[in-house]
Amino acid sequence: MSGSLAGLRRLASEKALAHVESGMIIGLGSGSTMGDVFLPLLAERIRAGLIRNVSLVPSSRQIEFRILEEGLETTSFNQIDHVDVTIDSADLVERESLTAIKGGG
Repeated sequence: MSGSLAGLRRLASEKALAHVESGMIIGLGSGSTMGDVFLPLLAERIRAGLIRNVSLVPSSRQIEFRILEEGLETTSFNQIDHVDVTIDSADLVERESLTAIKGGG
């Protein structure tokens, strides 16, 4: 697959957004792709009214801070009984087994 790393990160984030719907409880992973690419795209759609009434559950203080920087609210694990979808990034995913290697996030 060709393309810049930034372009691939954006493409992956846009594809992940296709799994997010209004009313969902969304778990958010940590790391640079989540904080720098996915979250701003999600926030843009929320502000535009394309996605509504979502609860954002951060997996770390790092992503919680980024959520708040985007002007969005977080939900604690203590306030929910399930998560509808969790979005996270990985450094490497093996196609057949979906075994993933996580980096810094």
